[in-house]
Amino acid sequence: ALLALLLCGAAPYFGRFMNANERPRLLQGIAWIEDGTSAIDGPATGHIAAGIDVSRAPSGHLYPNKPPGTTVPAAATYAGLRLLAAATGTEVSLKTYTLAARVLGGTFPVLVILWLAARRIRTREPRDLHFALVAYALATPTLSYGRLLYGHTLAAACLFVGIVALERRQGKWPLARVAAGGALAGSAVAVEYLAAFAGLPIGVWLLLRWRRDRDTARLIAA
Repeated sequence: ALLALLLCGAAPYFGRFMNANERPRLLQGIAWIEDGTSAIDGPATGHIAAGIDVSRAPSGHLYPNKPPGTTVPAAATYAGLRLLAAATGTEVSLKTYTLAARVLGGTFPVLVILWLAARRIRTREPRDLHFALVAYALATPTLSYGRLLYGHTLAAACLFVGIVALERRQGKWPLARVAAGGALAGSAVAVEYLAAFAGLPIGVWLLLRWRRDRDTARLIAA
């Protein structure tokens, strides 16, 4: 809870300065919900400058030049705030939308990693584990990425949770969980393209396990 407070409470917001990395994802989240399109220069977002991290399609429309995975939490945040605004007779402010999307797309993945690591890592000295988790959250680039709507922490969470799901627990390796773990780890590529490089060590690890177990069905599922 303290780490979540530190990450969220330190998130800067300046109304006249929209982060160039966040801007197209925030705009696309609005476009998905309001217009049902991925273009970010439509009626719903046309009054907000698209920034520099965009590409122009042959049709003339502007799109983010980033993978769409981080747009998912942005769109989910906007949809929830839109429903809340409709129920209360208010409007969704850009500040509220930005800060809430940062929590869902940036901070929440960090907390998932910390929670799962705390449950999975076994050590004789709990202090060592606590130190490692705090250091990961506050003494690495996670401190920055965990409070902004970048894709880094979301991709890390997809990979970490997916790999944990691929692990055998107490001699069991359920087929459905293996397939879900492979799908989740693979989805990291839709968040950050560089996550594709994680596929090589994961694939080697799975092949080594297959050589030992000869469990072809689970290898294919993974």
